[in-house]
Amino acid sequence: MTHNIRTPKSIFTLLIAISMLLVLSSCSVFNSFTTSIEPDNSIVSEAELVRLLVNSINSPSSSSELYFDIPEHQRSGVSYSDYALYIEALSSMSKRVGEVSSYRFLRGEEKTAFYQQLLADSGLTSEQLRAYGDIDIIELMYDDSEDINYIFVNTDEDKRAYLSADWIKQTNRLYSYINLYYNEISKRNIEGFESSIEVGYSDEISSHRVISSRAERIIDYYFVNVRDVLKAYDLVSISPVCAKVSFPDFLVKDNDVSVDRLVVFTQRDEVIKNNDIVPVETDITQFILFKPTVSSPLLRIGNNYTSNSVVNQIGRPMHKTYSDEVLDTRVNSNGEIEEKHKIIYNYHGLRLIFEGYFTDVDNWVWDGELCAIKITDECDFVLGNGIRYGMSEEELLTIYPFLELYDYHISYSSLNANYTIDFTLDSDSHVESIVAQID
Repeated sequence: MTHNIRTPKSIFTLLIAISMLLVLSSCSVFNSFTTSIEPDNSIVSEAELVRLLVNSINSPSSSSELYFDIPEHQRSGVSYSDYALYIEALSSMSKRVGEVSSYRFLRGEEKTAFYQQLLADSGLTSEQLRAYGDIDIIELMYDDSEDINYIFVNTDEDKRAYLSADWIKQTNRLYSYINLYYNEISKRNIEGFESSIEVGYSDEISSHRVISSRAERIIDYYFVNVRDVLKAYDLVSISPVCAKVSFPDFLVKDNDVSVDRLVVFTQRDEVIKNNDIVPVETDITQFILFKPTVSSPLLRIGNNYTSNSVVNQIGRPMHKTYSDEVLDTRVNSNGEIEEKHKIIYNYHGLRLIFEGYFTDVDNWVWDGELCAIKITDECDFVLGNGIRYGMSEEELLTIYPFLELYDYHISYSSLNANYTIDFTLDSDSHVESIVAQID
């Protein structure tokens, strides 16, 4: 059943009417009235409770009146300030689509499907979510939009609806955190933002340096891709265990592509986390081989070299080989066919892989493209940004704060070429292998 919304009469109208009756009544009647007051045991139906919530959402300025329309025992433990903040959170979901025009309860399979999705989004078990009591789900609809939102009410063992203090307070806690999160980003307050995310990372990152790098990277990413952080996002849904925030016009790839960025916040045992993962920031320097003590580049993946230039830059290899497979052929100026092979130069801890044409196979004279660099042991070489064998995971994540969330894989595109770097860590969380290559 779909319920249409009607605006309630103001409680002040009722108060004025009572006041007028009191003035016209005798003192004895007044005394009788005042001494016969008993605790309010009235009950509003679930539909009426939802109507009061919806009208509060549509008119937050009237929430104080509507709050007192709810019998106290159906809002036990929920102060007016709790209610007002809760309505602010629910109203913020509707600000982009206008007033709620109607609503309906989800029943049967629809309710089960929504419940399962909430479990999937929050990462909770059914038992953990049941700690909030029995929940009814209400779908909100709008005249001016096809969008829909959802709100919730609790029911007791007698199927009587009520506002759960725990549900509302934890929803408010999550809503307040989201506001703090984006306020600190908006202010570019790295220290404050770092404090807000630190608890959420505590079970996966112990390094303060890495958390600080993540905070700085997230703030920089938003400032590059969002014109005004506080005005750019919409609260899509919220409950005590999960909230979704959308950036409908998030700009990426040098601000020439607009996407809808969705960030999911979850709350469990009062620890709030999110999936606000930003891309690993890299550039072509990560695909250049250096000596740690020399700033000038030695070799760059994707560039062409000759056998002599490689030896002059790196030195003679400990071992060298080439594949039997012929990758391509060409005809030189003398009309002779030259074959292209995969050529491998091995140094201590370093392997260079080329695809080159042999001009003199017997004397190992060739020219071709550097396709891959592999570092697998201590050596005299590093990649850009000081990437080296044996560096700790903390050092690596300080450079690339979100690298572990990308399975220690970096991809980069430039001039129609795709580059990748893959890291392998040993049991002591140190880098034991680096493979950089062009696809």
